Amino acid sequence: MAVLVFDIGGTKTAYAKVNTYDDIEDFNMVETRTIYNNVEDFLVNIINKFLLKNSDIEGVAIGIPGTVDYIDNKIISCPNVSVLDGLNLSKLIGEKVGIPLIVSRDVNFSILAEHIKGSAKDVMNALGIFVGTGLGASILINGKIFLGSHGVAAELGHIYYPKGENKVCQCGNIDCVELYASGKSLKEKSILFRNKFNKKISEKDYFIYKDPEWQKEIYSFIEALSFSISTFVNLIDPEVVVIGGGVSKANGFPWEVIINKTKEKLRKPLPYRKVSFREAKMDYKESLIGGYSFFHQILKNQ
Repeated sequence: MAVLVFDIGGTKTAYAKVNTYDDIEDFNMVETRTIYNNVEDFLVNIINKFLLKNSDIEGVAIGIPGTVDYIDNKIISCPNVSVLDGLNLSKLIGEKVGIPLIVSRDVNFSILAEHIKGSAKDVMNALGIFVGTGLGASILINGKIFLGSHGVAAELGHIYYPKGENKVCQCGNIDCVELYASGKSLKEKSILFRNKFNKKISEKDYFIYKDPEWQKEIYSFIEALSFSISTFVNLIDPEVVVIGGGVSKANGFPWEVIINKTKEKLRKPLPYRKVSFREAKMDYKESLIGGYSFFHQILKNQ
């Protein structure tokens, strides 16, 4: 049986009918800003269109860039798509479409996809670090997502960054590391840079723009990102760290520098000597198989 999977990101929203790990149908992607004010209607309309054409869809899996209360499927907080804050999509939409619907953090789908067919397919324990609009993370233990006691494990983007500048995060806390190591942080830096120096930088060129003043901003980004990754690795001791997300696809993304900076901060001799760092392989479409897998993991546990 198939699962209709949605990945609602801070920038893009992808969806498709996933029949098996090797069979994805009718993939589509839209800019999240185009559905921002009517997300519920958008989801209901797309689901109903698929249900009219297909009799083999057993449920819906929706990934969001936020935290979810897994007891009642209510979204607790979604800073980068704040219109979703407090919504119970399972109730609001599930009752309208008449099939089971689960909601999870989008990064859980991403690391499961990497485990099934991507960079973590040869290991059972891995960390996923995804640098997109925000900074997301997920923990894979024995091939399954670790959710924590309340469903909000691995909120890496919202750990405190000691080198912060007293900024208030959209989550309400001060100096979350996401404010300094994410796509939105780079965008904010580029706007300030443009206003100060009258120089505009394209998002795809953040890491290859060689102006000395801008390179200072990139260095601070690398420091914050390596701090967050190393903290996570020291706590969890994974076999593999998979790094992905839209920012990692930008021209000249400094892979070697970030990994070296991260390793400088790791506990020695372990996990320093054993942990390996890998680039995520799954694209937007392929990552949806993680939602298919997660849906079935949740059903088995119910």
